[in-house]
Amino acid sequence: CVGCVWVVVYTDGSVSPLSAGYAFYIPELHVSLSNNLPSSSSSFTAECYAIIDALTLIFNFAPNKYLIASDSMSCLQALISNPLHSQLSPLVLRIKSLIFNLNTLNYTIHFLWIPGHTGLHGNEFVDYLAKSTSNFILPSLTPLPHSDFFPSFKRYIFNIWCSYWNNLPTNFASRYRNITPNIPNNIWFSKLDLHRSHITRFNRLRIGHSLLPSHSFKLGLNDSPFCTLHLDECICDLSHILFDCHALIIERLDLVNSLRSLNCPFNLHSILNTNCIFTIKCIIKFILDAGFII
Repeated sequence: CVGCVWVVVYTDGSVSPLSAGYAFYIPELHVSLSNNLPSSSSSFTAECYAIIDALTLIFNFAPNKYLIASDSMSCLQALISNPLHSQLSPLVLRIKSLIFNLNTLNYTIHFLWIPGHTGLHGNEFVDYLAKSTSNFILPSLTPLPHSDFFPSFKRYIFNIWCSYWNNLPTNFASRYRNITPNIPNNIWFSKLDLHRSHITRFNRLRIGHSLLPSHSFKLGLNDSPFCTLHLDECICDLSHILFDCHALIIERLDLVNSLRSLNCPFNLHSILNTNCIFTIKCIIKFILDAGFII
């Protein structure tokens, strides 16, 4: 555009399961660069390296106004965050250092977020360059932040845990195996907006280590494992309270109707595997209202 003095620098990073790379493109100067990264690189790291290499190259040009155009919102937000209030990637600190040094030499560096894959030529071209690095033959020796290895560590530890769990004797933790035969990727309450007291109580019900009479008797906290709501000698565990205790017939009908409205089958496996907040609260309330401690 007439009178426009900004030199636009497009940057982009690309990550796939088997490769990673980054690139930058300066249309006005007919300059572009692409490079590959180790496959364990995160997209955030790839975006940062694209900006780092672009800023490093700008030192070789005359002082001017340079506009770094990136479609990585997370990277741009990290650049404006307070380093004293957050744990910044060392790559972000490196970018900040480069910007400071360029500013002292009368370079003006600004950043602009642009939406990706919207047909903007410069952004589409740099995206193509970043993805083309998957064809590079030589492996990259570029150092990565330690945080990029966390997913690999997590997968490795998870696989070891699953192997250990699957090779345990079938009678080991048989109650919990009936509920969760395989190790889940996330803990059951990870996406539930529940108060800690609800999580604690329901978790005790899931693993069978609650303060209901049957288990508290095993712990020496109760004189009897039998139900205190009637004179019949019935072991008072979760199954008895939910399904069998004849002193709770009326309350149980209300519970069944509530669970039916939530499409939750009235059986122990479905109840203890539910991810419905209201179901969890209903079960806990039913037990507490019956006079038991969980």
